[in-house]
Amino acid sequence: MDVLEGVMDKPFVFIGSSREAIPIVNAVQEELEHYAVVTPWHRGVFHANRYTMEDLEAQIQGSDFAVFVFHPDDVTLVRGKLYYTARDNTVFEMGLFWSKLGRERVFFLVPSHIPEQEDEEEERIEGFKTPSDLFGMTTLTYQMNPRNWNAAVGVSCSKIGSMIEHWGSKQTDPFELLRESEEERDRLLKIIGFFEELNHKPALDTDIYNRICRALRLSFISAPYTVSGTALFKAGDRTIKQVGSDGVGEIGYEYSLDANVNLRPGEEPIHVVDVHASGNVTFSQRNRKSVVKEYILCYPLARRYVFTTHLRGSVQVTEQIFEEICYLNKALLDSIHDLLGGESS
Repeated sequence: MDVLEGVMDKPFVFIGSSREAIPIVNAVQEELEHYAVVTPWHRGVFHANRYTMEDLEAQIQGSDFAVFVFHPDDVTLVRGKLYYTARDNTVFEMGLFWSKLGRERVFFLVPSHIPEQEDEEEERIEGFKTPSDLFGMTTLTYQMNPRNWNAAVGVSCSKIGSMIEHWGSKQTDPFELLRESEEERDRLLKIIGFFEELNHKPALDTDIYNRICRALRLSFISAPYTVSGTALFKAGDRTIKQVGSDGVGEIGYEYSLDANVNLRPGEEPIHVVDVHASGNVTFSQRNRKSVVKEYILCYPLARRYVFTTHLRGSVQVTEQIFEEICYLNKALLDSIHDLLGGESS
């Protein structure tokens, strides 16, 4: 009985991956069993005569942490270049766990290095590309070492083990659950407010891009800052042009997509150009000498668009604050991403 109680005291960890990555999953399981009760996806998780989503939901409800192994399963064309990418359903399943457990309890491992290769048609494959919308999550790496997968994942699993010991099992206190429920409700209300504002058509401003900017400004969760303005940029073949505004910028102003090529030392890059090219979220500071600090969050959407949200406040930004703002607004920005014609993640 004491042995059973000791097992039940340990946190529960789910491991997900594609079928091709099962040998790596087995190694991760071995490395984490000291810290937790580990359930790999391929060992008794999915049952006959049941929907896959039902089994996944059961794992989400019963897990304290989740680890996903991203393996170079597919080759994807991104902005004219070929990259290795993880299987779509692996990324989707991780998103399900992230939405329930939170970013501090979900980890993913990616290959540390994949040499550039030529496929059968002699097209160069650049390496492994992580989905750009996975900001705010803990990224860890493993070596492509089939001879010893335990050694390949050992360092990252030690870091995961430390985080498991730090966070422990999920909080089951009813007051904590109530607080989480209220936070989730507030985020949902922000999204509802966004679409209510978007559907309201004032007489002097019927342009859809401007309405999106205004709705985002009113709905964005920005504490400890205030939103001073928002802008929307749309990329063409050679330039990226501002097409929407609520309080900042100038509609019609455009930058060359080559604007950041050959920058001189100390010259500030055009952030919307960088974000469009890289597909990564950035957080930059303006007015560094001012008491009231101004930050610009640049967020890529639907391949051709970049949103900028201008934030003002006296608090110096940290990586934790940046990640928290991104996390709290993810559902809202995903909704705008879909509205602008982006593919669902």
